[in-house]
Amino acid sequence: MSGFATYGLPERFSLSGSVGYSILLPNEAASPGGVSANISLIYYFARKAVLTVGVFSGFRETGLTGQDFGLVETQGFTAGLSYIFSPFVTGSLQGGYNRNSPTQNGNTSLQGTSSNLWGSATVNWQIRPWLLMIGRYSYTLYSNPNGSLTGPGSIPVNTVTLSLQATL
Repeated sequence: MSGFATYGLPERFSLSGSVGYSILLPNEAASPGGVSANISLIYYFARKAVLTVGVFSGFRETGLTGQDFGLVETQGFTAGLSYIFSPFVTGSLQGGYNRNSPTQNGNTSLQGTSSNLWGSATVNWQIRPWLLMIGRYSYTLYSNPNGSLTGPGSIPVNTVTLSLQATL
């Protein structure tokens, strides 16, 4: 069960979010549940930049995020800034942090909490109307002080991507 809304605040602000109650139905008799929320505040700077901050809480699958701890209960925040340098060049900075607690549903190797800290920078250059170049750098720090599939500690991951996209 959830509710969601978007509200345009005066003077370039926008607020959107969803709040609900989630129940996890694992094979065991105990069913953990809790409030799920995703709330974002957006500020528009005079046609050139957009700042977004958000908080979230709820259940998430970790298999698609570089970890495989099954279903976890997570809380965290995100922030982003995008900027239009010219009609042909845009850029963005994004980052966030989340803390995960095990639910013992799926992969049960997570003992205790884990956390992820991440950031990225992206530049898009529209070289021609049909050709776009995208450069992206991202950094993620996976931390698990209690041990996991890879052992206790932190794992930093740096990724650089340069791509060309052609539209025919």
